[in-house]
Parts: sequence; C-alpha cells; structure tokens
Amino acid sequence: MDTLQNHMLIAMPGLDDPNFGRSVTYILEHNAEGAMGIVVNHPLPLCVSELLAQLTIEHDADSYAAQSHVVAGGPVQSDRGFVLHTPQHGYQSSLKLSDDLMVTTSKDILEQLTSRSTRRTSLFSRLDMLVGAQVSLNKKLPITAG
Repeated sequence: MDTLQNHMLIAMPGLDDPNFGRSVTYILEHNAEGAMGIVVNHPLPLCVSELLAQLTIEHDADSYAAQSHVVAGGPVQSDRGFVLHTPQHGYQSSLKLSDDLMVTTSKDILEQLTSRSTRRTSLFSRLDMLVGAQVSLNKKLPITAG
C-alpha cells in the first residue's frame, strides 16, 4: 500500500464538500487501518490568545503565536486540539511525524506557546480523524510535505 503520510492533499476544484472543498490537508497518519489528517487552511474566527484566555492559560497576548488564528482542522472530534510544530522535546504528549514536524496534544505546549523560547512555526488546530477513509486522487492532489 502506498502511503500519503507526511503529504499535503490539495482539494481539486471538483471536490464539492463543505468540510474539504478548497482545503489543504496535512496527513498525519495513513495506513491499512485508515487515515488521520488536519485541514490547515480553514481559519476560525478565533485567535490563539482568545483560546488561551478561555482556557485560563497565562500568555503574552502581543506575541506572534497569540495573534495567529486557530484553524478548524476538520469535522471529526472538534473538541480535541493539538499543535503542529517543529521538533521540540519535553512535552508530555508528542509524536514525531518527520524530521521537521511534531504534533503535541498536551496542555503544557499551550502554556509555552506564546513564550519567547517557542518557535514561530506552531499551528494550533482541532483534530480531524478520518478512520477508514479512502482518498480519491481525482478529487485531491497529494504533494510531499517538508
């Protein structure tokens, strides 16, 4: 089985779907059991600073990360969030996706997200899990991420 893991899927113009139309989806995992990805180009009307305030997490509201928008991620499990970021170790729940990218789901990364030591490459999103989904290549164009 060919894998689309660590690839971006770009929705083709013919994909008429409210969740994935005009989307760019990063594929976190893709194997015989299914696929998991995140739509990275559908920003919500919510910035990271507002999210951190709702979670009562102290933060620098003027930082680059705090001013960034949260992206929707996808239609499944919208109550879960995670951060895609360059490799930085020490978080409670992280998974290395490639040499250039990690995903972290623990609250400790949110507590450090707006600190000066955190790189500007973080992207917060809600989780999208597409278990058992099959990718139709005539509707999405795969490109290698990184």
